[in-house]
Amino acid sequence: MERSVEIEGRTVEEATENALKELGVNRDQIELKVLDDAKSGFLGFGTKMARVKATLKGSAEEPQVWPSEKDDKAAHEPAVGDGRQQSNEQQDQGFKADPDFAVRLVSELLEKMQMDGEIEVGSRDGRICLTVNGEDSSILIGRNGQTLEAIQYLVNLMYSKKTRTRAGILVDVEDYRIRREQKLKSMALEASEKAKRGRKAISIAPMNAQDRRIIHIALQDDDGVKTISRGEGTLKKVVVIPK
Repeated sequence: MERSVEIEGRTVEEATENALKELGVNRDQIELKVLDDAKSGFLGFGTKMARVKATLKGSAEEPQVWPSEKDDKAAHEPAVGDGRQQSNEQQDQGFKADPDFAVRLVSELLEKMQMDGEIEVGSRDGRICLTVNGEDSSILIGRNGQTLEAIQYLVNLMYSKKTRTRAGILVDVEDYRIRREQKLKSMALEASEKAKRGRKAISIAPMNAQDRRIIHIALQDDDGVKTISRGEGTLKKVVVIPK
């Protein structure tokens, strides 16, 4: 059973509830530490999620690379709707977009944010990828890539509203997504080895759909394990299950 978790939420109260659900305990059974207070931003930029650390009372800290699955039996049962979710995360969408228009949208967005950066046009996984390089890279990436995700969401939203098409534009900053993908693949391989060695399901920390897709793909040819997505919203995670 997990001894402690660090969880985010839109408010401290929501983060606390998320932590209680993750640990499967009541409020009086944990010691709570607020790591970050929530902060509102403009158009999603500068927004800061509340983050708390919940530790079971009377338990010593046990650092773990991977959160343990609380119920191995439940981990081996197929989640409702999992097949559809996994399919959506594992397949490319075949998006197409006008690169010149996409660059213009990113440029306008950077200008409104009062940020500087040069935009490099490329392709990745059959999709247009716009990589921003400049001194403001750390701000544009944000904590755990949250600001970058907001920028990509807004660019695609603006593009679809203007053209009434789904572009699937990738936005990167200083190749952050490439570095993140390499890290996720290493996490996936480590989880696979741990699952096979211990003969039990291993849950990887909650992440967004794009990151979960990378985990699924990294292990899709591994004959020793299978992967499923489990959870809801920001708590959704990939579970690696030994065959």
